[in-house]
Amino acid sequence: MKKILLHDDADSKTLGFARIFVFTIVFLHVFFDRTLALSYLDPGLFFPQGIFKFIPSDYWIGINSAGFLLTFKILLLTFLTGSIFGANKLSLHASYLGFAIFLGIEKGFGGHVDHRELFLVYIMFSLSLTPCLDSLSLQKPDLQNEKTPQVYKASILLILLVPILEYVYIGVARLFIGFPEVFHPEIMKGWILHGMIRPTRFPSTGIGAYYLSQSWLNWTLYFILAFSTVLELLALLFPFLKKWPKRLLIFSLIGFHISIFLIMNIIFIENITILLLFFNYTPLLNRILKPFQAEGQVFYDKNCAISNSLVKSIVSSGGAANLSFNYLDTFPKAEIGKVSDSFIVFQDKGTGKQYFRSDALLRTLAASGSTYSFFWIFILIPKFFRDLGYWVFSKYRYSIFGKTN
Repeated sequence: MKKILLHDDADSKTLGFARIFVFTIVFLHVFFDRTLALSYLDPGLFFPQGIFKFIPSDYWIGINSAGFLLTFKILLLTFLTGSIFGANKLSLHASYLGFAIFLGIEKGFGGHVDHRELFLVYIMFSLSLTPCLDSLSLQKPDLQNEKTPQVYKASILLILLVPILEYVYIGVARLFIGFPEVFHPEIMKGWILHGMIRPTRFPSTGIGAYYLSQSWLNWTLYFILAFSTVLELLALLFPFLKKWPKRLLIFSLIGFHISIFLIMNIIFIENITILLLFFNYTPLLNRILKPFQAEGQVFYDKNCAISNSLVKSIVSSGGAANLSFNYLDTFPKAEIGKVSDSFIVFQDKGTGKQYFRSDALLRTLAASGSTYSFFWIFILIPKFFRDLGYWVFSKYRYSIFGKTN
């Protein structure tokens, strides 16, 4: 593992973020999918594949109905939501199985299901084999069975091996099965024409038609597939590349996917977003989380049902290791005026800084490490962009608006 540089500093939060990221992508894919339209088709058009071959054809009359498809979609979205929140292992397993069935229904009616969708099933399955619920999840972490950093590094490598092998497999297949005919410019021209006339959710950009109409651009057809094949084969080096060579390869692959959309009108949103996981985001993630996971002293109003219930829940779930609790009336009298309208106060033990009301509640939840600690993300994201906006404004306000007397 020493020679593997990919996510060399991975920890439980690295893996937890990957889980949230991947299952959110799949959630959006399912949510905006138009599978319900299949209920208008004749069940006789369905061509069963895989596990669907074991289901009697008569059942498809009931299965291929708006009621069943809608119920199945809602159920799948429920499991995907549970996976995003890290509720339990059941949600993880039900999500990838449900998504595979979801794709199978679409494929059975002639839908084009390829590596854009299938590799998400494999990534979801890989995630279910890892301790991805140890952090940023509703599930209480198992402190008795603490993992070493190498476990999380191996886990994130297992997940990212799926897109790596996807790229390498496509490149090898094109090179050893289609060579040399597949690299002929007429083949690429035919693919561009097919992409232009193929109905998609996105309108054609017109770049493909312009590209083919300009003879001075046609010579590049000799190199497009060859260049993409080289990029796909180079993906095998991802685990061993240093920072800047890795970034160059990531941006090259992202640029390749964007160019495919512009020329052929085929969008690979899923592939582009998954490529973002190859960046080393652990330091940034820890930097963002650090202020919200400090040890602290919590002062709460004993007459407030909300604060009392919160403290009892945190203590009972084992989340009080980093926190000490006191009643609000024990708060220093010199500063009691600051908390007159607050039911909870959080004081950071490291910096001594005090937070009130919603900020105090946020830091209490985050520092608890209990099942409630996940919810910091829903408050932190808008707060992060707000603080970023304030920082940009304060830094550049004079250059934008000029100084005033």
